[in-house]
Amino acid sequence: MRMMMRFAGVCIALGACAVIGSNAWVYSMSHHRVVPVFSREDTHQASVAIILGAQLRHDGTLTDWLRYRMDTGIDLYRAGRVDALVLTGNDEAPWGAEVQAMHAYALSQGVDESVLIDDNQAIDTHTSCVRAHDVLGIDEALVVTQDYHAPRAVALCRSAGIDAYGVTDTRPHTTPSRWVNAWLRERVAAVKAVADCVVDWAQN
Repeated sequence: MRMMMRFAGVCIALGACAVIGSNAWVYSMSHHRVVPVFSREDTHQASVAIILGAQLRHDGTLTDWLRYRMDTGIDLYRAGRVDALVLTGNDEAPWGAEVQAMHAYALSQGVDESVLIDDNQAIDTHTSCVRAHDVLGIDEALVVTQDYHAPRAVALCRSAGIDAYGVTDTRPHTTPSRWVNAWLRERVAAVKAVADCVVDWAQN
């Protein structure tokens, strides 16, 4: 029993170190690079805005949070801050084709098709960043997502070779319980982010 308790204690300690260390890496990579959209500090420009996809509603339409991301990216384009919008997501997700829905929404808002770049094979944030750099040839970008997610997205894009700044939507703060749950999930997701980057570094 003592051995089992010691083993459990070691596992808990290692897990805590992984979470703390991973979040420290995310923080260091994204420090001073994440700002709320159109705040006083939000003055960065780039060739493109990468709008990260998310789960759709059961009817295949955008959730409120994904629509907020799209609206933020579209506003950046209309303000002349970016020249194109890169829509990333998974078109083979069980809940529907994310990028197709995002593309259709952009068109419905009057965005010209010529400024939309689709990547429908980006199954997660890490893949979105790697494919943006390696497949689409992007080396600078504004990354558009919610504020709880932006530090990890910026860290992953920078690790992939993109000079990235996060431009964030803060409207989910109007539903505090959902926002807190999402923020807590990010603390664990940081561990996967570091693991993905370590695999990339090992392969390269």
